[in-house]
Amino acid sequence: MGNVDVVQWMITGNCNYHCSHCYLGEDNRMEPDISSLLSYIEYFKDYGIKKVILTGGEPLIRKDLGQLLKALYDANIKVTGIITNGALITKDLLGMLKDFGNDTTFSISYDGDETHDVVRNFKGAKEKTLAAFDLCRKEGFNTASDMTFYRGNAGNLRESIKTLEEHGCSSLKVSPLLMAGNAQKGKLLESLTPTEVLDAFCEYIPFYFVDKIKMKVFLSAYFYGDGQNGIWDIPVERFKMYVDDCDKAMCAKEEKVPFLYIDGRLLPCAGVAGYKEQREKMRKISDGGIEAAMKSPAYAGFMGYTLKEHARSNHDCKECEYLKTCMGGCRIIAGIEDFELHGKDRYFCTYFKNGYLGKVKAAVQLGKSLAALE
Repeated sequence: MGNVDVVQWMITGNCNYHCSHCYLGEDNRMEPDISSLLSYIEYFKDYGIKKVILTGGEPLIRKDLGQLLKALYDANIKVTGIITNGALITKDLLGMLKDFGNDTTFSISYDGDETHDVVRNFKGAKEKTLAAFDLCRKEGFNTASDMTFYRGNAGNLRESIKTLEEHGCSSLKVSPLLMAGNAQKGKLLESLTPTEVLDAFCEYIPFYFVDKIKMKVFLSAYFYGDGQNGIWDIPVERFKMYVDDCDKAMCAKEEKVPFLYIDGRLLPCAGVAGYKEQREKMRKISDGGIEAAMKSPAYAGFMGYTLKEHARSNHDCKECEYLKTCMGGCRIIAGIEDFELHGKDRYFCTYFKNGYLGKVKAAVQLGKSLAALE
């Protein structure tokens, strides 16, 4: 039995939308046949996978989805999550998931009150998405959301969060636009600089408390709020626990969910799917199973990339006073935006070098003070 029991599974690269921000891009529009998917379930069973999170593309676009769900049910593997744009969620689908014993959380992407249709390149996408949240709530399914943060929607973050709360969303992660896939090729969306992103987050944080938001909100790694339980945190600051161990793998600071790509390659995380240079080095699980794929040089090398190795490869980071505090940041962001695995995570650099710990704390205290006055 393996040391992980969940896999994020890309069951199709096809999609009903052509989103301007999609980090996978149009080149990934392909779909494995059902026999390939069923064969992967055998590898899941052999390794001890008990849960899958289905993603795409748009996973609900598959016409044989019912057959796949039945096969997972027969293998005693739960569908704990589905990552979707929401347009194809129906009462029949939710009923089928219930019949197969799944308590599934739908992660329905939402990219802003005023900009969702623009990002999706589809008029009416916003209405379909919000209707999906409502249907899931009515039928007893939990919902979460991801928002791509860029210049176009930065100005209505507060209202967009309030909208999601009103429609029953339990958790939102806001992530800066990565210039990969469609975003890099089409250049229809304008990214924000790291300073602009962090300033916008600090500007919003007081409203999280003033508006008494109950939904969990992650502003990337720089703020976490759980209004339901009265908790807030700054996730990036937790990475300091590794400052005394430069031999620890950089990705050890997070719990990674392996990602099974459409061609059967096992990736260390979903982000690698958009990082072609690393993705194509990974091994397919048909070549010896999941454990063999995890032990392959590419997978193990990525997961085992240490802070000491990073310092040897990046002189600027080696000389930086914050290296043992930031732990090098995210290798996916560095790889995509700085074009190499040992590049810089510009967001972490900006956060630590410009005193954003104090700025985030000040924003929290302001929000609490204003909320107490109401």
